[in-house]
Amino acid sequence: MDAGLFGPDSVAWRLHADPSMLVGAMRALLVQALEPRAMAGVVQHSDYKADPWGRLNRTIRFVLHTSYGDTRTAEAACAAVRRIHDRVHGRHGGLHADVLRGLIGDDQRQGTQEVGL
Repeated sequence: MDAGLFGPDSVAWRLHADPSMLVGAMRALLVQALEPRAMAGVVQHSDYKADPWGRLNRTIRFVLHTSYGDTRTAEAACAAVRRIHDRVHGRHGGLHADVLRGLIGDDQRQGTQEVGL
């Protein structure tokens, strides 16, 4: 069986199985909302205002597919997000490495603290 990118013994599986992950996920969205460059991209290139539940559902599906899916499913989810971000250009366009490092790093630190890793 293909355990995907992480597998059942990984920190990702352990974090996402913990009930505090729901609180951590909400916190991550709030932290992202405080990053002006990240939110400028969301406002300019997302339909979250017209379909906030759809946007949230797509984010949740991405996390589930990349965390728990087999390798093919996880890589397809990553490729889909890259295709979307590749179309983003302009002042706040694309994936700014420093923004992503800050947001992702903060989320990871918070998650491991909540679960006690």
